[in-house]
Amino acid sequence: INKFYSISGGIDLRTYKGIHYREVTDLLGADFAWNVDDKRINYEENPQAGFKHIGDKVDYFYYGFVRWGGVFTQLEYTGALFTAFVNVSGALSNYKLEHFFQNKTTSWKQIPGGTIKGGINYNMTENSNIFFNTGILSKARDFNYIFPGYNPYFADNIENEIVKAFELGYTFASPTFALNLNGYITNWLNKPGGSFTANDLSYDIPAVDAKHKGIEIDFSYKPIKNLDIQFLFSLGDWKWNKLVKNVIVFENDVPKDTVDFDLRG
Repeated sequence: INKFYSISGGIDLRTYKGIHYREVTDLLGADFAWNVDDKRINYEENPQAGFKHIGDKVDYFYYGFVRWGGVFTQLEYTGALFTAFVNVSGALSNYKLEHFFQNKTTSWKQIPGGTIKGGINYNMTENSNIFFNTGILSKARDFNYIFPGYNPYFADNIENEIVKAFELGYTFASPTFALNLNGYITNWLNKPGGSFTANDLSYDIPAVDAKHKGIEIDFSYKPIKNLDIQFLFSLGDWKWNKLVKNVIVFENDVPKDTVDFDLRG
């Protein structure tokens, strides 16, 4: 815009189709493979479904569709003592699943998201400056959290991941010595808890709250031309902070029960 202000922006559009399946590729001399472990198939109505030949799909077979669109803009200020920026973005995620073993196709699920971020840097002297950054992010969940067990139905209470962050720091730089020091606090709501398996049962924890806080320091000292001494230290206090209720328990990808996980602390 002028020597102090600049603005930038952009558009991001994507479309994706994932074809997911397990396939018989070698019968090892047999005439067919026998597969009756898929709980999603009614073998009483379709007994031939248990006979599998080369090229047949087993265990799972589905298409995953994703359409994603995003826009962003950023305004920056650069002065003699201060630099600053503010960034705003918006996104729209669309998900759909077509399941062939269950002969079901979902409708499109549309989920909005976005971010707003900003920061300021102040040059105290020619060699040192302080800065802070803050922001909030709302991110649509990944595909596997929209469709539990990759089944053709939507999860209950689909909520975006929310990240609220704040960072404060100090930097010093000279030809022989450089130092960075910063502290941060991040509240991460609906963070993916991950999946795990125990005793042939699988658990998918879709959303956990976490609080991350800590300090980080690093420096580099160059006493002579060919010697560089570096140091790094990080201290973090990262804890889960939520009682997660009604986590679905899967047996062979089929919902069986629900349990509660108390992950606070």
